[in-house]
Amino acid sequence: MVVHYGPPDISGIKKEIQKIQHADMVSELEQRVLNKLYAEYRNSGKLYCWKITEAYKELGIAEGTYVGMLNDSRYIEIDGECLKLTTAGIRYMDSQARKIVSIQKDKEEILKLSPELYGLGINLKPLWRRIRGWFGR
Repeated sequence: MVVHYGPPDISGIKKEIQKIQHADMVSELEQRVLNKLYAEYRNSGKLYCWKITEAYKELGIAEGTYVGMLNDSRYIEIDGECLKLTTAGIRYMDSQARKIVSIQKDKEEILKLSPELYGLGINLKPLWRRIRGWFGR
């Protein structure tokens, strides 16, 4: 029987945790490219080939700017001179679209339940009580 004293070897676990933590991290540039490619995909139902030169012009990316996150992306494929969505990119954007729709529905429900005038920030119930108090009712 071998007895081992000291902390256990968890180096493999640390690497796996780092992979999980960074799995869904998307840079701002990557998100902007995904938004454009996904919008085109939703409109046409086909994978859109966005020419890299046009993409860089539209996104305002100057020559020499670091774009390594696009090269390493799980969601965007560089195919020759084009940027395309991968199947993982479509699934990711589908899940993001569902989250956005869910958040919008929640906001609409809150606005319907709220007695405030949207955009003005005036709560009508206390205001009405004050007005009635001013006139003696």
